[in-house]
Amino acid sequence: MPKHTNDPDYIFKELFKYNEFVIDFIETSVSIVLSCIKGLDLSSLKLYPTELSHKASLKRIADVIYTAKINNEPCYILIIIEFQSSNDTFMALRMNTYVSLLLEQLTKTKEILPGQKLPPVLPIVFYNGDTAWKSKCQLNDLFYKLPSKYNDLNKYLPSLEYLLIDFSQININELPPNKTSIASQMITIENSININESFQNYKKMISLKKIDKSILMTLKKWFIMTIRCKGYKLSQAKFNSIEESLLNEDPMFKHKVEAITNKIRLEGKLEGIQTGKLEGKLEGKLEGKLEGKLEGKLEGKLEGISKLLNFKFGSIPLNIEHKLKSASPDELDNWLVNILSANNIEDVF
Repeated sequence: MPKHTNDPDYIFKELFKYNEFVIDFIETSVSIVLSCIKGLDLSSLKLYPTELSHKASLKRIADVIYTAKINNEPCYILIIIEFQSSNDTFMALRMNTYVSLLLEQLTKTKEILPGQKLPPVLPIVFYNGDTAWKSKCQLNDLFYKLPSKYNDLNKYLPSLEYLLIDFSQININELPPNKTSIASQMITIENSININESFQNYKKMISLKKIDKSILMTLKKWFIMTIRCKGYKLSQAKFNSIEESLLNEDPMFKHKVEAITNKIRLEGKLEGIQTGKLEGKLEGKLEGKLEGKLEGKLEGKLEGISKLLNFKFGSIPLNIEHKLKSASPDELDNWLVNILSANNIEDVF
């Protein structure tokens, strides 16, 4: 991941250098799928260097690494965190490399001596991409599987699995009821398709509790870049103006947000639904790659949904093409909305 201050993933990584922020995200998102995480002493979290010596040079190992004590156990755990905004077919191989290099470093620096056990490792991938994560989480699944008569060989294939946290698959209603969680608001903003809702959640996020000034500034950068990735042109000056109106409950807030939405609508980056216009934002995360505007007429809706299906899932099977051509306007409207959350083309219908 390029080290660039205008990269939302880089900004996200910067936030994970703050212990309280990592604790919040672990308690909010990781605990949903890994209940035993509650057995960690998160107050003992310690940032570990990600640039380690490897063959006479410095090599980056993952985005962020933390160590934490395990309650009632005489050892610590290594938590390797990687951020992704796009699918990586060989992510499991990358994480396996990170784990191997890190453990090798521990033995070379004498942190782990001969006869001692290696510490357990938890590899985590946080994903905030536009489409569902499709890459294999288990390293073993990347290998060609030989016929059953070769099972004695198959059992020796390397094995590692990373924990995937896909923000788009998190049910907001299942998040822990922590009213002071910045992570909950960030996940909600990531999944929001309406800029007004995004700003309202931003207000909740920065009003939750006293936030360190450096964290607050990074959160603002993250929010601006996230809104831009949704397809909105939001300059720093425009953000400052909207934020001032938002925090002061100025009636002009609504008009300022509408001005941004209307501008994008004129540029054809919002797609029509039912009336031929979309009041919020329809999958702005497609980054403006879908040109044109659905007109609200049956022909326009059919053309638009075909483009969306083709962009997200590839070529459209003949049976689905026939289904589209014989569909009613209401059916097309429903399918158009379903595309946003569908993992495959069959889920749309």
